[in-house]
Amino acid sequence: MKTRAGLFTSIINFYFKIIGDSLLATLQSLAAEFNHEVEHAFSASAHPVQIFESVVDVMLDSHLCTPVCAHTGQHKY
Repeated sequence: MKTRAGLFTSIINFYFKIIGDSLLATLQSLAAEFNHEVEHAFSASAHPVQIFESVVDVMLDSHLCTPVCAHTGQHKY
């Protein structure tokens, strides 16, 4: 992960004491972005069918978890 992100081991070790912490932080970031997008889809319309379509579009949107986003932390915000 650090190599693809272009980071040095010392930087990773400074912020994350164990490798599991860095993986957890990555997963939390991805989950927060996904949650944000789903909440936006729910608030985009009052019509149930449009809400459903928006939520499905979010769940199938490839920008939420591409290999580049997952490895480098580059998210849409």
